[in-house]
Amino acid sequence: MRKFVDDEKAYLDWIQNNPNGYVVNTNRKPNKKYLMLHKAVCSSISTSFGNYTTHEYIKFCSLNLEKLENWAYNEVKGELTPCGMCFRSKKVKIKAKKKNVGSKLKAKLTALKCPSCNAILKERPPCKCEYCGAMIELMR
Repeated sequence: MRKFVDDEKAYLDWIQNNPNGYVVNTNRKPNKKYLMLHKAVCSSISTSFGNYTTHEYIKFCSLNLEKLENWAYNEVKGELTPCGMCFRSKKVKIKAKKKNVGSKLKAKLTALKCPSCNAILKERPPCKCEYCGAMIELMR
């Protein structure tokens, strides 16, 4: 598993050289509320306007999905959320191996998510998804 912080070139080289790999997009200080899993070929993490590993987000990359799942669970105490764009064709069930089997799992809080890409919304609708740019409105 490789972590990319403030290194656009190295990150873009990695996804180009590892098209079968996986990428976790997360906040600069990873937290369980935003752990978005992508395939390395996903256009949403490689063909926008840059700032992939600078500003507010960083990336964790691996050819081994299980390593990313275990990192998310054991280090951040969260679960990966599959990107709605690159995992659209099939449902992905993510289960991490748990180090502390005896500890009780806390109930999950639900968050508003973009219906297009499944990213967690930072604002209540009506709003624009910061991740994919979709306009989101409440329907009554």
